[in-house]
Amino acid sequence: MALINFLKRHSSRRLLPAWALCILLLIIISETAAQVAQPASDALLIEKLRRGGYNLYVRHAVTDWSQSDKISSYGDWVSCDPGKVRQLSEEGRRDARALGAAFRSLDIRLGRVLASPYCRTMETAQLISGQDVEPTIDLMNLRAEAFVGGRESIIARARKRLSQSPKAGVNDLYAAHGNLGRATTGQSLGEGEVLVIAPHGGGQFDIVGTLTLATLKSFAGQ
Repeated sequence: MALINFLKRHSSRRLLPAWALCILLLIIISETAAQVAQPASDALLIEKLRRGGYNLYVRHAVTDWSQSDKISSYGDWVSCDPGKVRQLSEEGRRDARALGAAFRSLDIRLGRVLASPYCRTMETAQLISGQDVEPTIDLMNLRAEAFVGGRESIIARARKRLSQSPKAGVNDLYAAHGNLGRATTGQSLGEGEVLVIAPHGGGQFDIVGTLTLATLKSFAGQ
């Protein structure tokens, strides 16, 4: 705004050369674009979700990092044996249930529930939603890329999924991994954090904002 006022005051007096005016105009345009790209406030975000029409990408809830993934062949990831694949911790299970309770308290309705076939993502999705969960390798952990078509193929499939619109009045839930979230959306999520996505079809979508369990519980009065 200050730059706009400066231009109004001085451009008519010919105090600035044409090239300087062009540079200032580009700065104004970039500043305006940055303002438009600002994420919605938490309150506005929750109100949007009450109306439905968004996709919720949640990184699986808190896991036990003393465990590790031992993936040596196709399908090893479905194991819920902590000696073979990293699982949710008890804290993670509590958090996933609390996320679901907050959604219900805030009247944020879920439609389809999809997840990476890893046990920790399937369990996260089920504990949040209380619904049947559809496993899909379209949301696969990138560390298992060699078994499901490679990194770029997974990313393309995930983007296509996240660009699909849910049914009217609900939001679809996608439970997956931090590495896929970064590669697909450019956003880094902590365990159990939720990314709100506005789908536009054809692999295209906008990032609307991010919600944490603490934020949702605060608005839900929990």
